[in-house]
Amino acid sequence: MSNYRKNSLVIDFNVLPVSPDMDKIRRFLTKDLELDFSAVRTLQWNISKNQVIIEATTPELAWSVAKSHNVKHFMIHQNQKYRIPIFVENGATEVKVHDLPPQMPNHLIAAHLQQYGDVLSIRDEVWRDFFPGTPNGVRVVRMRINKPIPSFETIEKETAYILYSHQTKTCRHCSRKLHTGQKCYETKIQKNTVTDNNERDTEQQKKLTVKPRGSATMEESENKKPTPIDTINDHKIPQQTPNDPRRQTTEDDTPDLDFSHPEKKKIKKFSVKLLKPGPKMCKS
Repeated sequence: MSNYRKNSLVIDFNVLPVSPDMDKIRRFLTKDLELDFSAVRTLQWNISKNQVIIEATTPELAWSVAKSHNVKHFMIHQNQKYRIPIFVENGATEVKVHDLPPQMPNHLIAAHLQQYGDVLSIRDEVWRDFFPGTPNGVRVVRMRINKPIPSFETIEKETAYILYSHQTKTCRHCSRKLHTGQKCYETKIQKNTVTDNNERDTEQQKKLTVKPRGSATMEESENKKPTPIDTINDHKIPQQTPNDPRRQTTEDDTPDLDFSHPEKKKIKKFSVKLLKPGPKMCKS
């Protein structure tokens, strides 16, 4: 908070897609807030922040207005309602909490952030552009920060990304100052640990798989027991083996077989006719 601001009440119109004109601001202050201008020292339109900053005569008045009217009223732009935050400028920082489920209650988020300072208020942010008036899931927390908030926080087992002004951004793995362009040392250690564990598991599996020399499994020993066929195939009785090719028979090895009835067999008689020698006839 600036040392020059005291009892300052802030009406934050930054939630609107466009800055409201002075006529809308006047109606909001007089009708919605019912502000007593006799208790107002100054009323300033902050162009850079799109806020109306009112300096009240007493701090009690500023706190009373903020407590009674914070996000209780809205302005309409293109048929969309935008609730207007109202708070006291008291050195609090606006902290934005991203990436949490919309169904997570705000009081759980506020309770978690209490370890980093005093939480003054929390509200849901809405889209200014693209989807005007629709909640975007971001929680806006106003708090007095006592110690730095890391960029990544685990809230109810959900990872939240946190942003605020003058924040020292931190690494999501080691929570130390962000080391841009470098791999996190913690990530390297985790990878090496996983690699070593995998190598050990692989070596153990190899030891279980490789059989020592001279040892046989139960299945192999059972297969070595003699069977009836092995008993028959004794060395005294040679048997045909697959490695010895079977000799094929030919027509010469096949005997001539006669399947006719023995009584019907006929014996062929052969006769020899002898010729008598005669005179030789000579041709003249």
